[in-house]
Amino acid sequence: MKLIRRLFVILCLVVLVAGIWGAVYARKVGFSNSWRQKIEEEVGKRGYFIDIGKLTLGPLRGLVAEDIRFYQTEKRQQEIAFVDDVFLDLDLSKVFDGDKQLSINTLDIQDAKLSLPLDPGNPESRAKLRVENLSGRLVVTENQIEVVRAQAEIEGIEISVKGSMFRPENAAELFSKKDQTPEERRDELAEIAKQRSQARQLLREIQKLEYLEGDNPKLEIEFRSDLEDLTALQATGRFTASKFRRGSYTVESLSVVAEYEGDRDRAFLKELHLRDDQGDLRMDASWQEDSNEVEFSLSSTVNLPQLVTSILNDPSVLGDVVFFSPPKLELEGTINLDDLAAKAQPELGPFRLPAEVIGTFHCDRFVSKGGEVFDGLEFDFAVEGEQFYARNIRLDHKTGMMLANVIYEPDQGERAFRYQAELKMDPRTFIPFVRLEETREFLNAWDFDPEKSNIYVASVGEGADFNAQEWRSKGVIDLRNFKLNGVAFTELETEYETDGMQQVFRNVRLARPEGEITADEARHDAKIKRWTLPEVISTVDLIEGATAFCPKEAERVLLPYQFGAPPRVILSGVIDGRKIEDIPGGVPDSVFSIQFSSEVPGKYEFLGQTLDLANPQGVVLIDRDVVHLKHFNAKIFGGHVGVDFKTIGASQPQPDFEAHVELKDIPFHELSGLYSDYQSTEGSLEGQMYLKGKIDDVSSIDGSGAAKIVNGDVFAIPMMGPLSKFIGEVIPNRNAGYSV
Repeated sequence: MKLIRRLFVILCLVVLVAGIWGAVYARKVGFSNSWRQKIEEEVGKRGYFIDIGKLTLGPLRGLVAEDIRFYQTEKRQQEIAFVDDVFLDLDLSKVFDGDKQLSINTLDIQDAKLSLPLDPGNPESRAKLRVENLSGRLVVTENQIEVVRAQAEIEGIEISVKGSMFRPENAAELFSKKDQTPEERRDELAEIAKQRSQARQLLREIQKLEYLEGDNPKLEIEFRSDLEDLTALQATGRFTASKFRRGSYTVESLSVVAEYEGDRDRAFLKELHLRDDQGDLRMDASWQEDSNEVEFSLSSTVNLPQLVTSILNDPSVLGDVVFFSPPKLELEGTINLDDLAAKAQPELGPFRLPAEVIGTFHCDRFVSKGGEVFDGLEFDFAVEGEQFYARNIRLDHKTGMMLANVIYEPDQGERAFRYQAELKMDPRTFIPFVRLEETREFLNAWDFDPEKSNIYVASVGEGADFNAQEWRSKGVIDLRNFKLNGVAFTELETEYETDGMQQVFRNVRLARPEGEITADEARHDAKIKRWTLPEVISTVDLIEGATAFCPKEAERVLLPYQFGAPPRVILSGVIDGRKIEDIPGGVPDSVFSIQFSSEVPGKYEFLGQTLDLANPQGVVLIDRDVVHLKHFNAKIFGGHVGVDFKTIGASQPQPDFEAHVELKDIPFHELSGLYSDYQSTEGSLEGQMYLKGKIDDVSSIDGSGAAKIVNGDVFAIPMMGPLSKFIGEVIPNRNAGYSV
C-alpha cells in the first residue's frame, strides 16, 4: 500500500508538471499550424473567412485565438476587421475522434480591441475605426448566431448590442464570391469605397464632439435577422447623451430612438429630442426603400443660429443674428435620398433642394447684421426642389413693419421670381444687408424722424432670378415728414415702375411748407445715373428743391440766383446724377433748361455787387459746362434791366463769361451809389453794353456799349465821376479822377 501511494503521488506530480509545462508551452509557443488551419477551415465552412495569428491555451482562460483578421471573401483581399484575442469554446468530444472534427460552440471576448479599416483597399492606410473595451459572448450553432451580450466603446460612446441571426445550411456558398465577374467586382469595390467614405465622414463628425460632464453617451441596439436574407433585418436602436459640445454650440441632452423593419423595407425615427439652454428640438421621421424618401416632421425652440452654424461649419450662416428669445420653427415634408446624393455632383447643374417641405417660422426680438434690432419676424414657407414660396411675411421694427409674399418657380422663365411687398418702416434698416454701394448711398440720402415720419411703399414685381437689378416692378410711394439730402419735405406721393435699371415715376408730388414740386413723369436710368425730365414744375425754394436731388448742380448753377420768395420754375431736359469725382473731366453730361418767374423781388450778384431785382423772369439753359441765362427781365431801382449772360467752363474755378445788358429808366444816382461813393448825381440812365472776361476778375473785363443820361445835371458833377472808382478797378494803377 505504501508503494502504491508513493507511485500515485509521483504520477500526480508528473501529470501536474506536465500539465503546467504544457500550459506554459501552449501559452508561450502556441498550437501548431495544423490546429490553426483546422479552426480556420471549420470557420470557413460556416461562411466566415479568418486568419489566426496564434492559438494558445491558458490555464484559466482556455483556448485563445489571438490576432484574428476577418476578410470579405475566401481570397482574403479585403480585410474587414481585426481583433486582438477571442476565447474559443470547443466541443472536445469531437477533437480527438478519427476525423478530428472541431465544433465551436461560443466565442468570448473580454476587454479586447477591434480595428475596422476604413480603406480596406489600401493596406497602408491609417484610417481605421478603433473599438476599445470590447466584451461579449457569441453563441454559434448550426442554424443560429446569437449575440448574448456585446459591449464596446467607440470615440467615447458606450455601445451595447444583443440579438440573433439565423444561418442557412449553405452559409459558405452564400458568402462565396468565386463566380463574380470583373465588372461585378469593380462595382462591389466601388460600393465598399462609398460606404467606407461615409463611415470616415461620420467618424470625423463624432470626433468633433466634446463631452463636458456626466456619463458617456450610450447606444443600445437590439436586432434579429437571417443571414440568407439580410433584408429581413429587424433592429431597434436608442441613443442617449448628456451635456456635450460641438464648436460653440452646447447640447444639454440628446435622445434618439429608431427602428428598422427589413421585411417591410422601412425605417422609423420614433423620437429625436434635443435640448439646449434655450429650448427643445423634436423630430420624427419614416423611410421607405421603394421610394427612398424620408417623411419627417420637426418642431424647434432651440438656438437655431448656433445649431445651424455648428452643423454647416460656416459661421457666416446666421452667424450675425442674435435672438433675445428662442425662435420657433415647425416644418414637415419629404426628403428624397437619391436626389440628396446626386446634389453633390457638379455636373447635375445648380443647387436643388431634394425635398418637399412646408413650415412656419416665428421669432420675437433679435439683432441682425450691423446691430439693427428688430421686434419680430414670422412667415409660412414651402420648398419643393428649386421651387419655394414664403407668404405672410411680417417683419416688425420700432419704425414700423414690412409685409411680403415671395415665390420662385424656375420653369416660369422671365416670371420665375415674383413678389408682393408693403413697407411701413424706415428703409435704412436694410442698409447692412445691401451689397451695392449705389443702393447704400441712395438709402443714406433719406432721413426719417421716428416720431413724425410716416412711410408707405407698396410694390409688386417679377424677374428671372434673385437679381433685384433685373426685376420688373410697379407700385406706389407715400411719405410724410422726411428729409432728402438734408432738405425737409412734408409729403411725397408718386407711382413708379421699374424694368431692370430703368425707372419711371408718374404723378409725382413733393411738398414743402412754401410750395410743391410736381411732374407728370420722370425717368431714371440707374445704370448710368441719368434723369430725363419732360417737365417738372416747382414752387418751392429754388436752391432747396435743387439740392434735394442734385446738390452739386444746385451749387454750380443756381447759387447766384436768390429769391425773396420761391419762384415758379419749370425744369425740363436731362440731368447727369453722377458724382463729380466719378465723371471724366469733372463736367456733368447734363442738358436741361430752367424757366423761372417771380412776383417777389430777387437778388443777383453782378460785378461784385448784389442787385435787387423786382419781378424777375427768364430761362437758364445748361449744356454740360455752359450755363446760359436768356431772356432775363427785371425791374431795378424802378427802371428796367434785360440780361443775356453766358458762363463758359462753369465747372472751372474762374470761368469765362459773356454778357449783354440793356438798361432803361435806371435812376443814375442809385446805380452810381452802388458802384461808387457818389450819391449826388441826377437823371435816369439808359443804354446797353456788351462785356466779356473772367468771373470775379474785374481787370479781365473787355467790352463796349452806349449810354445816355436823361434829365441829369452834368455841371453839378462830371458824368464819369461816379464811375471813377469802378474804372480804377478795371484799369489798375491809374487814378481816373474826374477826367474822362
